[in-house]
Amino acid sequence: MNAVTRAMASAAAVLTAFALSAPIAAQDDISAALQGEEEGGEKDGFDATYGDTPKPPIAENMSPDKLIVFFTTFAQNEDIVKGLRPAMDALLVEGEKVEDWQDQGIDILAHLATREGGVAGNILRDTDVEVLSAIDLSGGASPDLEPFESYALRPDPIGLVAERGFISFLPGVWFEVASQRSQVGNALCYGGYFGVTMHIRSSYTRWSDDQLIGIASIFALIDQLSALDVCTLYSLDEEGRYISRSFLPDGTDLPALNAQNDPSFLMPAVDLDEFLLSVPKVDRSK
Repeated sequence: MNAVTRAMASAAAVLTAFALSAPIAAQDDISAALQGEEEGGEKDGFDATYGDTPKPPIAENMSPDKLIVFFTTFAQNEDIVKGLRPAMDALLVEGEKVEDWQDQGIDILAHLATREGGVAGNILRDTDVEVLSAIDLSGGASPDLEPFESYALRPDPIGLVAERGFISFLPGVWFEVASQRSQVGNALCYGGYFGVTMHIRSSYTRWSDDQLIGIASIFALIDQLSALDVCTLYSLDEEGRYISRSFLPDGTDLPALNAQNDPSFLMPAVDLDEFLLSVPKVDRSK
């Protein structure tokens, strides 16, 4: 997988704890603001609408537009950004600069062009079963999304979308990331804006507040990663699987991020529909 998708997957465990604990103040502020808007204005002190009865989950009566506003507001909240910073810093520890780094590995696009179906007919699927991910390096993937509700949290970038990644941390919830890229030697390099669409198999109105905050936290991480300038090199291991390695554009190795890499294998693009119906496996021993 590319570096952006890998960073998302690597931070999944961190996000689970983060979403349910810190920063609570930011969660309360955002929740109160949206709850007030839904009910027609801000309320101070005792809420006569509900009395001693617990309020319904925030998402229960949230319109699709309000959902997108919530995700955007959450991702830009100063406390949320600050809370995610340690996870980002831990992943992006810099190693040594590697000479002629861009000439290592294989030209993955040229390599896939020689395979049956070409670049568009093959998708790189990660071997991780707890965080599911697949990358379409052609950018042309158009899976059947009829089983899903889809929400464009960030519109696709203007111009050619070179690549689409699909990643799932939770059953029935997929994030589709549409990105542009450049090629430097054998490396694929990313940076700047990319689009994010959330696909869900059951209505968000059924989410608890903890689920809403947790999924919004994943989007907040994606939002921060959009500013990351990073390059990915691919190579083949002895079993013919694809191994990725990430660098900064100046050739600086990213050892913490690379240590998290799982091998990928080729999946026919026609199997993407079925793959999106898969669910992550939970390791309950952790």
